[in-house]
Amino acid sequence: MDEYVSNVGEILKGWPRPHYLSDGAFYAHEGDLYSLSGKVLFPLSDLSIGDRMRATTPHVNVANAEFGVWNAIHIISSMGSFRDPLATGGTFRAFRPILADTFMDLDVKLSLTGERKGRRVLASYKAVYAWGDKVFMELEGEGVLTSIENSS
Repeated sequence: MDEYVSNVGEILKGWPRPHYLSDGAFYAHEGDLYSLSGKVLFPLSDLSIGDRMRATTPHVNVANAEFGVWNAIHIISSMGSFRDPLATGGTFRAFRPILADTFMDLDVKLSLTGERKGRRVLASYKAVYAWGDKVFMELEGEGVLTSIENSS
């Protein structure tokens, strides 16, 4: 069952910036699978975004797109009793330039691999940026989370 998260901005205050994920997201958790679906806004007022709007092909940089994904992973971590998510690798595939100053859909799925080292848990993620029925970018990767619950 999806849980509506109205206070995304408030939760993100405790996490590293920049914050692109907007208030109002849907969180779900079943077994070792976590997901968050929401809207992301890449504002032209962000210099790294504004600068790229003057390019031959105006676009939001993949680094900013990764920040949006990690905003979602930080919300998943907060909702799922984890802290200190750390990326260990990842890839992306761009299908079209991500739009600036436009609310884009972001869907992130995070899976625990089952491997644990004490309270450290290995995880993988898949993320999709879309606008309507058009997919703009897919990202995937892996990382480590720290469980705030007792290790099993």
